Amino acid sequence: MTIKAARLWQVNGPARVIVSPADGNLDVDVVISGLAPGSAVSIGTSAGPNRWRLPLKDLNRAAITPPQGFVGIMELIVELHLANDTVIDRKDVLLEWSPNSRLATTSFPPRQLDAAEIKLMVKSGLEFMANGNVGAARLMFQPAAEAGDAVAAFALAETYDPLVLKKLGTRGGITADVVLANSWYEKAGALGSTLARERLERLARGPE
Repeated sequence: MTIKAARLWQVNGPARVIVSPADGNLDVDVVISGLAPGSAVSIGTSAGPNRWRLPLKDLNRAAITPPQGFVGIMELIVELHLANDTVIDRKDVLLEWSPNSRLATTSFPPRQLDAAEIKLMVKSGLEFMANGNVGAARLMFQPAAEAGDAVAAFALAETYDPLVLKKLGTRGGITADVVLANSWYEKAGALGSTLARERLERLARGPE
């Protein structure tokens, strides 16, 4: 398998790991070990202390959330398991959470998404937003927005919109960013969103 993951992440922000198996037809699970105590993965189930298990097909839309305030490195081991628990591949991954937002990054090489993947990402992102997990929602919306989906671009803009975040009452280091909110609302408008213009005008008026 090959793994793509940004090394640095901002403190309290969820991380994402992209895994591509050599044989995409295999029905396998991923077991992640080495998680810091108190970490969670948005999809799957606990497989023991500091371990998590989930279907490989779901990993690319899962978010790894560190413990609140965690700063440092997690030395993760990512394994592919067959149904009989035979390990067929193993890779090491280093993820680091930094309080320096200028260093931290969540950038990934662009990936082609089909309509079904985009729909699933948007659905998952909306569920995360409804539960107040804005960081995980951003990870779901951004690839779909970058792929040219108007709904995803609008939803991503909302995750940075100070007025939306104020209504959600978000905590845990999630901050608004008017520049990014404007940028994604503009993108959503260019993609056909009829609501984006009103949001841009509202942002321009400032706090209500």
